Parts: sequence; C-alpha cells; structure tokens
Amino acid sequence: MRGEEVAMLAGVSAGYYARIERGHLSGISEAVLDSLARALQLDESEGAHLMDLARSASTTRRPARCRTAQPTRLALQQVARCLLRRAREACR
Repeated sequence: MRGEEVAMLAGVSAGYYARIERGHLSGISEAVLDSLARALQLDESEGAHLMDLARSASTTRRPARCRTAQPTRLALQQVARCLLRRAREACR
C-alpha cells in the first residue's frame, strides 16, 4: 500500500504520514497511532510495538540545531579573525 493510501485510510494528510514514516513521531496522538495501526492492519503485538516506538520518540530529545551551529559559527569566526590577522601581518 502506498503512503497516500495509508494516510487516507488513517484520516491524516499525506504530508503528515510522510513525516511519521521518516520517524518524526514526537507529539503524535494515540488516536492517530490507532488509526495508522488499523489502516496498516497491524495485529495487537505490532500495534503495541508502534505505540512503544512513538513513546520512545517522544521521550528522546534530539539536540537543537542551534546547539551545534553556535560552536561551529564561533569556530569559523575565530578562523576568519586569525586569517585576517595573518594577512595584515604579511602586508606590513
């Protein structure tokens, strides 16, 4: 079954289902998970596994981008300052 068909059967948008397929389960409601389990015709253990995956995704926090971008930006600024300083010294 294609993603669009699953989304339609579960009553969610195709874009939202695509996000779920990519693992973006954080904040997903139990009702949506139940709908997906029915649309995918999951048995009880498979549905429980889906719920477990969603719970673990909502409790696992990914680091924010700014936490990694900020040190990188600072490092690039330091390199740029060093290069400018060396360029000025070489011109003297």
